[in-house]
Amino acid sequence: MSEIDIEKKFLENAKKHFPIKKPRNIFSLMKLDHYENPITDLLEFFLYDKNDHGLGNVFFQGFLDCIPNGDTLPGELICKPQREVSTEDGKRIDLILSGADFSIIIENKIRHSAVNPFKSYVEYAEKYLIEDGKNIIYVLLSPGGQSEKKNWIGLSYPKLVSAIRKRLLAISSKEENKWYMFSEEFLNHLASLTEKYEMQDENKDFVFSNLANIRKLERLKKNVYNIYERDISEKIFPLLQDFKKKVSCKTSWPNGPRWEIESWNGAVKVILYYKSVGNNVTPQIRIYVYKINIEKCKKEDGQILL
Repeated sequence: MSEIDIEKKFLENAKKHFPIKKPRNIFSLMKLDHYENPITDLLEFFLYDKNDHGLGNVFFQGFLDCIPNGDTLPGELICKPQREVSTEDGKRIDLILSGADFSIIIENKIRHSAVNPFKSYVEYAEKYLIEDGKNIIYVLLSPGGQSEKKNWIGLSYPKLVSAIRKRLLAISSKEENKWYMFSEEFLNHLASLTEKYEMQDENKDFVFSNLANIRKLERLKKNVYNIYERDISEKIFPLLQDFKKKVSCKTSWPNGPRWEIESWNGAVKVILYYKSVGNNVTPQIRIYVYKINIEKCKKEDGQILL
């Protein structure tokens, strides 16, 4: 069996470990998947039972199910959650939930590391929220649920989604409630944000057990790209006479290799790329003409070399 045949067999075995594409939802279609503010706005809306969703305390009780000793706290809020609360030094707290004998500070992180001014949040809470022995709870909500901040509880989206869904099942009038359907879509979206954190042990084992073969495939891919770059240069360069020419390969292009051919003294760029949809790969070409540089491409008699 040739080395190519071995690599083909390896790729066939690898397919079962490929990431499963998450179903699209209204939030991903609206390109809101990485914006924390609209996500936190929706959390604020669903966490408060007196908002118009008609789902009662399902979201808040599901939230309490996820934090230590949450079952000992009253299962309702005494006022509307506060958003973007300013501290004395101008920092902003994502969300504050207030109960009869507790306040919960929530910092919501989606795709950024937790480098927020947590000290400012705590100073604000200790100055303005502690009264009559009120308990202050600090929660760092994120797709992965990690928290390295002292006294901050790490809560993951999957855990929160699972707890809320259990509570939603008990709603009897859900078929008549448009907000129930919207809340399900919202929870689906939160779940989709955790894709990179959800990986089975067998997927990890496969990668670490086959690092040598994976490196071989990377080298094979690079060699093929280099051959194509050479072939492109051999075909294109004789046509460009003495004009500036450059072929560069963008191997990080998401759907496949992309070559940028810059010539005609910067007036034209030719893009040759392979568009990959599933297992189908189609070569495509785009040509960009930069009018601002067009004078550089004129002959002495005024003709344009394009």
